[in-house]
Amino acid sequence: MPKNVTPAVLIAGPLGKTACAVNLALLAALPYAWFQPVMKLSTPFLVSTEISIARGAYELYRSDLFLFLVVFVFGMAMPFLKILLYAYLWLAPLRRAPLLLATGEIMARLSMTDVFVFALFLVVFKLRRMALVEVMSGLHLFTLVILASLAASLYTARWFGRAFPAANVDPPAST
Repeated sequence: MPKNVTPAVLIAGPLGKTACAVNLALLAALPYAWFQPVMKLSTPFLVSTEISIARGAYELYRSDLFLFLVVFVFGMAMPFLKILLYAYLWLAPLRRAPLLLATGEIMARLSMTDVFVFALFLVVFKLRRMALVEVMSGLHLFTLVILASLAASLYTARWFGRAFPAANVDPPAST
């Protein structure tokens, strides 16, 4: 098979295969994490309420469409599409890599999941003044998914940057 049509995963070695597998697993893990409860709020006036990222997005959709679109596009859709692109990058013919790398860099810069995770932690600590806030497993899962995505993205950009130095692609700025 000519080198320019060979998928990178076939020549990348064990870490490349791992990065590809991580990206493929993240395609399922990220949407799953969106529906897991990230916190449970209990106030003297209300019954306990579990909050997930998907539920928060839905509430934004009902109350503030513009903010919903910002959160959905940059905090949910763009990270998912970036993971999809990096998974495809490992499986696509090598001749497509420079264009895919450039696209991935743009998507990584537009992805705001690192800000999203920080905002979730900030909300948890701010709400503790008004209600009993219990951190749920969804917050840990979402954080783990974002960190795994960052690691896979950094390794992918590094490997392809070495394979295609002319592309001169910087590692992704965020996940």
